[in-house]
Amino acid sequence: MLQDLLVIAGEPPLTAHTKVDDNEYVLVKQKIPVAPRVVGTTAQTLRLDQHTGLPKWLSIDERKYLRLAIVNALHKKTVTWNEPVQTFAQVKLTLVDEQYPVDSAQRLEKVVLRAMPKFHGKPAFDSVKLKVEEENGRIRTYFGKCLAFFKDTCEELFVAVRWYETADAYPYTLIDPIAKLAKLKLASIANSRSYGIMPISSIVNGALIVRMEEHYWAMQSTREQAEYLLNV
Repeated sequence: MLQDLLVIAGEPPLTAHTKVDDNEYVLVKQKIPVAPRVVGTTAQTLRLDQHTGLPKWLSIDERKYLRLAIVNALHKKTVTWNEPVQTFAQVKLTLVDEQYPVDSAQRLEKVVLRAMPKFHGKPAFDSVKLKVEEENGRIRTYFGKCLAFFKDTCEELFVAVRWYETADAYPYTLIDPIAKLAKLKLASIANSRSYGIMPISSIVNGALIVRMEEHYWAMQSTREQAEYLLNV
């Protein structure tokens, strides 16, 4: 009855949520997805022909090969946008936490992704998990380090990433037998294929990736790790 009244009033639905401490049931309003949008005031115009517009905190090689990756993507039409394009360091969007049931109020989470050296004194190059459609039509999941966000004149948003690769070439070493985690490395800095420009909608969720010496380790739930093994 309450759900019907909310629908008539045009209000977002409520979902039952159990409090763990005393097993008391309370009603929690479900979150409403927000359209992705850039946040912050730092913006610059991307001018590929003039080699300008990419974040200055990226290294010379990162800017050089990211620019080549963008040019190649536009030429092959794997990415289409309407210029002029603005470059940003932060974007706010709603991500889906599939660990929760579809009717859970905790399934949707508003987050801010950042691509900058520091935010409040802490490293702020966020990593994400993305769905990528390959040439054969197969959709696979990859990890990427956010380098920049772009917005075109139609308000379409894109993310530039540097891909993570599996640290070892053999499938049976994708999950380290001791750490029980996915073992990764950043793709070569001096190769345009190491970078990707993707629609913001391709981001599945954020990724907790921890660096230890020369390798990176992806922290995933049991289900996420199982899906990761199916995608490689």
